Amino acid sequence: MEGSGPKHISFFDLDHTLLNDNCSFRFGKFLYQQKLLSLKSTLSLLLIYFFHKLGFLSIYQVHEKSFKILFSGKSKKHYAKLAESFVSLEFEHLINSEICSLMRNLQSSGHHTVILSSSPTFLVEEFAKLMYVNDVFGTNYQTCERGKLYSGIELVLEADEKAIKVKTFAQKLSVPLSSTYGYSDSHLDIPFLQAVGHPCAVNPTKKLRKYSIDQNWNIIDTSSNF
Repeated sequence: MEGSGPKHISFFDLDHTLLNDNCSFRFGKFLYQQKLLSLKSTLSLLLIYFFHKLGFLSIYQVHEKSFKILFSGKSKKHYAKLAESFVSLEFEHLINSEICSLMRNLQSSGHHTVILSSSPTFLVEEFAKLMYVNDVFGTNYQTCERGKLYSGIELVLEADEKAIKVKTFAQKLSVPLSSTYGYSDSHLDIPFLQAVGHPCAVNPTKKLRKYSIDQNWNIIDTSSNF
């Protein structure tokens, strides 16, 4: 029916925006606690995360190195089940209740909601189910053995890729960019936030806060920030 589609789209980052932590990092911790990840591998992942925070590793390099440790040659179905268990166990502890409440209000007012995340899609999808999000785009992995085993990285959804996704998805739903909204915590997502009509920084990093003030963007600081 003509004109029955959404009039607004709200795009949300996941880690440190809808959630109070990095879900991939917490998933690795979960795997270690379940004795599915060795101490050596866990320490390697911590070093990768640490060097990324210091700016020595790009998001793509983090995914490339983490993929080799966690997923290469592993069962896609098995990890989907682990993700489901992890999210059901940790969801209430990880969500930023204020931003999730904001998203629910937007959903109630007719916004089409989308999560854009650099975390693995299979993990993001589990959170999205409990948030009743319409669509999910994350980092995708290649598979082999008829889709059974992870074999490589297909796409890392970095900031530039997020910006492209905003534009193509809005065009697909025939929603003007002036009617799109974006929420993220990181300065790395500035290209994504620049792409939407109404950008908003959530508990922003120092760089994003400064940029947001300069650009007169909305800023949300929540009590869930820690």
